[in-house]
Amino acid sequence: FTVHEASHGLVALRLGDDSAKREGRVNLNPLNHIDPMGAIMLLVAGFGWARPVAVDISKLKQPYRDEVLISLAGPLSNLILAFAGVIMFKAIIGAAVADGFTAVAARSAAPGLLIFINVNLGLGIFNLFPIPPLDGSHLVTARIRQSNPVAAAKFAHYGGYFFIGILAIEVFTPRRILPVGPIVNAVFGWMFEVVS
Repeated sequence: FTVHEASHGLVALRLGDDSAKREGRVNLNPLNHIDPMGAIMLLVAGFGWARPVAVDISKLKQPYRDEVLISLAGPLSNLILAFAGVIMFKAIIGAAVADGFTAVAARSAAPGLLIFINVNLGLGIFNLFPIPPLDGSHLVTARIRQSNPVAAAKFAHYGGYFFIGILAIEVFTPRRILPVGPIVNAVFGWMFEVVS
């Protein structure tokens, strides 16, 4: 979550909006990004969230393009972390065939790296869905805002209720609406094929 939110803030800063920097959000200190309710939900329900980074669209040079770039920065950071995890995992598996301490250390680290890869893939892919308040929704909101700011605000507001409904179904029933798992598995397999 920390890298994800700091990435939003860093890209916003590069594109002219210093809101995140002024709030101390362009860094990797988890205390600056934690959302108390999101942290509790992570511990209790297995999913959670960080405090969203504020973006002042009026400070952006090209509002539509820049809002999209800022929103994509978070999920992209998670996909990059997952890819780095795959590279490390492959290196560890290679070391695991060695004798002695190296092999033991490699076998011990491998399960944690798999979790790291899956969590980052899940977070990155989940956030790309175009449902408010997920990052992917900004692709839609930014486009609508160009012609109808009121409709964009309504989409962001009412889309949040839709998201809560989807989340409730995903968490409290065996039914899956968002195909996060299959997409994560496909990207996971692709990354392992690419890293040889």
